[in-house]
Amino acid sequence: MRCVWWCRNMNDNEKNFINLLSSYLNSDAAELCNGDWKEIFQLASIHNLGGVIYAAVNGKDICSSEEVRKKLESVFISTIRYSVVQEAVLNSIIKILNKNKIRHILFKGSVLKNYYNDKELRTMGDLDIIIDIENQNIVHTMLVENGFVFDEMASHKAVRNYSKNGVCIEVHTQIIDKNLFDDIDYVSYFSDNFKNAVLIKDYSYEFNYEHHFVYLMVHMAKHFKFSGCGVRMILDIAFFVRKLHDVIDWECVERELTHLGLDKFAANIFELCSNWFKTDIPILNYELDNGKLSTVEEYILDGGVFGYNGKNVDAIRIDKNNGSLPERFKNMLKIIFPSYEQLKLRYVWFENTPKYMLPLGWIRFWWFRIVKNKENSLERIRNAFASSEDASLHYELLSIVGLKGKKDK
Repeated sequence: MRCVWWCRNMNDNEKNFINLLSSYLNSDAAELCNGDWKEIFQLASIHNLGGVIYAAVNGKDICSSEEVRKKLESVFISTIRYSVVQEAVLNSIIKILNKNKIRHILFKGSVLKNYYNDKELRTMGDLDIIIDIENQNIVHTMLVENGFVFDEMASHKAVRNYSKNGVCIEVHTQIIDKNLFDDIDYVSYFSDNFKNAVLIKDYSYEFNYEHHFVYLMVHMAKHFKFSGCGVRMILDIAFFVRKLHDVIDWECVERELTHLGLDKFAANIFELCSNWFKTDIPILNYELDNGKLSTVEEYILDGGVFGYNGKNVDAIRIDKNNGSLPERFKNMLKIIFPSYEQLKLRYVWFENTPKYMLPLGWIRFWWFRIVKNKENSLERIRNAFASSEDASLHYELLSIVGLKGKKDK
């Protein structure tokens, strides 16, 4: 069993943060260094894991800062309260769908939370449900009639967004809409959602364990490639494996990850799971460079729950590992003036709009970003064109973890 202490580049606060998470997962004693509890709290906050950290320290004489302990307790209580509201909203949706005989798949957080020691502590930004595309309009009418508010500007062809009682819901007809590599068709691979789903009760389904695990790795790879991923995603894998280690068909998982070109990426994530959380994943035993892997873990720790924290994501998105000013300018224009096809895919309000209306689509797009979302677009453009080490580091890390496609080289 590997120990987390080989990670020479982690400071004491990061080591303590990871070891507290490991302690919670494995129900054992945390080995802590002398650290700053305010810094640990900051890490817990940006990764949305304050409730878990509180559970790890509660009842133990290990948190030397009463101020931080009270803050963690406050986060713990608010996390549980919000989880209760989320579950009530989710149950109301399931009831509506079952009553109307609409089959649906629960996945991601609403399933993963059941693998945690305390399901209320697995935070979720939104609830995710999959339905058949032919039921999209029917479900839309049902939800609106039952008090759910439709978010037209945030919805697109494959995902419609709703809210109720402060809870966001994403209703999917498609779960992957972008390929990670040009030579692998991820969109088609995940096109038949119910093919790999198992009936749980009434009209509620969940993915079989292998398919759900593979999807989580693809979802994590997508986040990592286009912005970054956080500690919670790694912790999800650790809880998933701890709960289902002996029932997963690991040969199937390895075969599918290799088919999707994610064997090296998965091997890096599995190594982190082992080093951080003592998780045994019996496949893809690559010989990895621990020095390079420590750079990856630093990047994950710094990035927050979805990898955005403290990064010049705009520079990453327009650089595309090219670096030349003309190419960056060209990429920026594509963001400012999305194509007709991009607007149709991105926004449900533009789906049936004639092509000659594209300029009006741009105006509404700009209004949404600048006026409604109060986005400082000029500042974002300035950041994107700034000489940024973030873009160089990001693409270097993609190479390390096996996410650099042919066009990225």
